[in-house]
Amino acid sequence: FKTEDRAKWQDIFVSFSKHPSPRAAYDHALAVQKQAAAGADFVALVKQHDNGLAAGNNGLGIGTRRGEIQPVDVEPTVWA
Repeated sequence: FKTEDRAKWQDIFVSFSKHPSPRAAYDHALAVQKQAAAGADFVALVKQHDNGLAAGNNGLGIGTRRGEIQPVDVEPTVWA
């Protein structure tokens, strides 16, 4: 038998449109990333900073199998 690979993943989407400039959005995303890397509660960070769909799912990413991960450009990172 064969077991299909699955992954549960989390994300925080930072929208350029919510910030005065692309650089401001980048700086904000970097600050959030540093908090997550330092061990901050990821779900709390999602609820505070997510500008997409993740806040409604406690940060859980969309899709669990190859070819299902959304957005598509995130899939290589999830499987790396």
